[in-house]
Amino acid sequence: MKTNGKQAQAALREAIEAAFGRKMEKASNFDRLAEFVFEKTHQKVSSTTLKRLWGYVRDGIEPRESTLDILAQCVGDANWNEFCKKLNLTEETEELKNVNGGGKNKTRHPLRRNLLYLIPLVLVAAAAIYWLTAHRASSEPKADKAHILRIGQKFATYDDYLQLFGVTDCEMPYSVAVPHHTNIILFGGEYHHPKWGNEGDSAKLLPTFTYSYRNPDVSPEVVARRNADHYQLQRESNRLAITFMKNLVDSNFVFIGVYRMALAHSDTTKITWERVAEEVDITHLEYLEHLRN
Repeated sequence: MKTNGKQAQAALREAIEAAFGRKMEKASNFDRLAEFVFEKTHQKVSSTTLKRLWGYVRDGIEPRESTLDILAQCVGDANWNEFCKKLNLTEETEELKNVNGGGKNKTRHPLRRNLLYLIPLVLVAAAAIYWLTAHRASSEPKADKAHILRIGQKFATYDDYLQLFGVTDCEMPYSVAVPHHTNIILFGGEYHHPKWGNEGDSAKLLPTFTYSYRNPDVSPEVVARRNADHYQLQRESNRLAITFMKNLVDSNFVFIGVYRMALAHSDTTKITWERVAEEVDITHLEYLEHLRN
């Protein structure tokens, strides 16, 4: 007996919204929901796939069962089948509904009777969870929003943003490993740096930028060796860079996102960095790990 997909998916969406603590009423929420899914399951579901499941993307593609398994785990079930078993939704239920036609004098099948009792209970439970979560969120201090870094935020000095990550008294503030996250660095570059470049489109806050060493005071051999060494180090470490750029729009450091090396556009003469996230939750940096090459 096959699961009635549409009704079960609708119930899954409601359960996820309750666990997530917000209704998916805006397309902009889906990137954060994708992060939430990764935090809960350590498995990745793209925001596009989530938009498709919620109907924001309509391309006729049904979600894979492996995707539904991951989402079911977000609400405490082992997999999609286990989630559906709790709902007792089947194609037979839908067929009986069509046969009976909603007539008052027709006998209801036991499965349909159970469904009529179960759905209101699920909806009431989901609404209660959503209300409690929303109430708790609204009562939290607004200062919690300070834990989210977003593109365009400005900082006057290195220390102003380093202290957000618990970094103090460092010798090289322009490139600092995040505590407990060795291969995530805090990079404080300077736009059009005379020796390190940092070239890109300032009007777009650098969706990509090129980083390469150049110094007319040393031999070309030294310049080439330094660029090659830097490229090899990045290939081996596969670091992510939480990036702040000075002199991009003014003399402040501007947060421009999380970057990784663009493999197809980098070589031993230069590194091209590409943006892979536009905001950072400072209290949950582990979710950035899935952004590596």
